[in-house]
Amino acid sequence: MTKEMTIIGQGLTVKGKFGEPVNPVDGVAPLVIQPIIEAGDKSEAISQVLNAAGILTFTFKSKSIESAVKALEVVFTELRQDDRVASEYIVFTGYGEAGRASLLAANNLGASVGGIFLMAPAVKVEDLRSTYPGQAMILASSQDEVVPVHNLEEVAKKLKHGQVLEIRDGHHEYRVQDLDRASLLLRTFIMTLK
Repeated sequence: MTKEMTIIGQGLTVKGKFGEPVNPVDGVAPLVIQPIIEAGDKSEAISQVLNAAGILTFTFKSKSIESAVKALEVVFTELRQDDRVASEYIVFTGYGEAGRASLLAANNLGASVGGIFLMAPAVKVEDLRSTYPGQAMILASSQDEVVPVHNLEEVAKKLKHGQVLEIRDGHHEYRVQDLDRASLLLRTFIMTLK
């Protein structure tokens, strides 16, 4: 079940969609926080798959990378106190520019973020002022001309626990089968966080 939610903190108001598990279990659940910056971002479809798998989601739209970073930090700070959230299993995810925002916010917050899962992220090695110390999975597409695989491999090398998984014959724009793979990999990534 998805419902509108407004989070207020640090002088910022973030409006988004909070997705709860389809068949909730008593206790706490992992949480995926995902900004949407680019038109055509299909992260809301991923949220539905995660909710069906028992994972909480918060998805919000942002106009820029900078505003998404600030919003991620506010949403993280507020929702980690929610009784439904397993605070050690909070993951930032994002596609394209939202992936860059997720990485930058995780760098700022450090090890308190359980992991980051980036899909075709528009990141560069120069973005890594400090190195995020947690688990980092970067999903790259072999035919991506916007964000080449070799760039993402360089970023992963700079992360303490970074790794790249490549979608063969994939492009920057995710197809239905790419979204299905990303959803499956993200669920597995969350369930195997240390």
